Amino acid sequence: MGFKDLLGFFTRLPVKGVSFDRAADSSYLLPFVGVFIGVVFGGVGYVGFSYFSSWVAGILTVISIFLVTGILHVDGLSDFMDAVFAKVDVETAREIMKDPNVGIGGVLSIFIVLLTGLVAIEALGSYSPLILFQAAVVSELSAKFSMSTILAYGQSPYEGSGNRFIKGFDKKDFAFVFVISLLLGFVVGGWRGLLVLIGPLIGLLFIRLGKNTIGGVNGDVMGGSNETSRFATLLLWGMLL
Repeated sequence: MGFKDLLGFFTRLPVKGVSFDRAADSSYLLPFVGVFIGVVFGGVGYVGFSYFSSWVAGILTVISIFLVTGILHVDGLSDFMDAVFAKVDVETAREIMKDPNVGIGGVLSIFIVLLTGLVAIEALGSYSPLILFQAAVVSELSAKFSMSTILAYGQSPYEGSGNRFIKGFDKKDFAFVFVISLLLGFVVGGWRGLLVLIGPLIGLLFIRLGKNTIGGVNGDVMGGSNETSRFATLLLWGMLL
C-alpha cells in the first residue's frame, strides 16, 4: 500500500487514493520507486538508441524522465541553488526559496544538471543501449539513496512536507535502504552498480549546504539532491566506459 502512495507522490502517475502520511511512513521503499523510474526512462533510452540517432534518442530519454517524475525536484534544485548562491543570512535565504521567480543560481544549476544528463545519456546510449538501461536504473537508485540519506541524517528547521518525511524515517529504515540499494545496484549493474554510493555522498553534501544556507533541510534540498545524484551517477558511469 505504501509503495503505491510513494509512486503517487514521486511520479506523475495517476494513482488514486494517495495518502501523504502513508507515503512518508513508507519512505524505506524509495529504492523500489527508483527502480521503477529507472526502468521506464532506461527503457525509453534503450528503444531510442536502438532505432534513432543518438541526439534524438538522448533528448527523448531526458524528456521521459520528467514526463514520469514531473519537475518538482528540478524546481526544488532551482530554489535551493538560488538561496545557496545568494550567500545571505538564513532568514533571507528562506525567503529567496519562497520567491516564485527563478534567479541566476537556479537557472545555472538547471542548465548544468540537464546538460550533464544529456551528454552522459548520449555517451552511454551510443556505447550500448543496454548499458544505458543499466545505468538508468542504478542512477535512480543513487538518487533515492541520496534522499534517504537526507531523511536519516538531516534536520528540518521548520514544519513542512520534508519534516514529515524525516519524522517517518529512522536509522533502521536507512539500514534497509543501504543494503537493498547496494544489492539491487549490483544485480543490475555488476561492480558499476556500486555507483549507487554516489547518492549518499551527495546527500551528505546537500545536508551541509542546507544547514549553512537555511539552517537545515527541506523538500527543496531533497529534490535538489535527487536530481544531482541521478545525473552525477550517469556521468561517472559514462567516464568508466
